[in-house]
Amino acid sequence: MIGISDHTPFFASAEDHPSLTGSMAKSEFPTYIREVLELKKQYHGKIEVLLGIEADFLPEHLDCTDR
Repeated sequence: MIGISDHTPFFASAEDHPSLTGSMAKSEFPTYIREVLELKKQYHGKIEVLLGIEADFLPEHLDCTDR
């Protein structure tokens, strides 16, 4: 089993990539999910591949989490 996780984009920002070191760009998020799901298919029956994200809880931005 392997779990793959990256820091979620900061969806509350109007910028695509407001932090070059703290998170991925919003535009990269669909590719990240697609690539991990492809690995899940590729290794089915051999290795269980888990898709995850690291996310901060920011109460003032809860409206941004409904995506």
